[in-house]
Amino acid sequence: MRNKARNRSKKWSEVDLKWLKANYRKFTYKEIANKLGRTELAIKGRVIIKGWAKPKPKWKVDQIDMLRKLWGKVSIKELSNRIGKSKNAIFCKAHRLKLRNKLTE
Repeated sequence: MRNKARNRSKKWSEVDLKWLKANYRKFTYKEIANKLGRTELAIKGRVIIKGWAKPKPKWKVDQIDMLRKLWGKVSIKELSNRIGKSKNAIFCKAHRLKLRNKLTE
């Protein structure tokens, strides 16, 4: 059994927090976790708790309309380029909108 409490008991020092704030956009969570001796989840969680993470950009009405209009007619890559969202964001939004048309490759 893994010792999950190992990282939970490690308190955040002011030095670590200061370094994290200055560097969380410069390095991946994995790189930061290795440097600070913590898990990636701990790093991400601390960034969120401190309010440093950028909120996810919201979908605009025109983006949703374009997704509905073009879903199943153009490729996901083309949708991504036209709408300005990642492929994963396109899939997630289409799922939430219950768009079921067959995708083009």
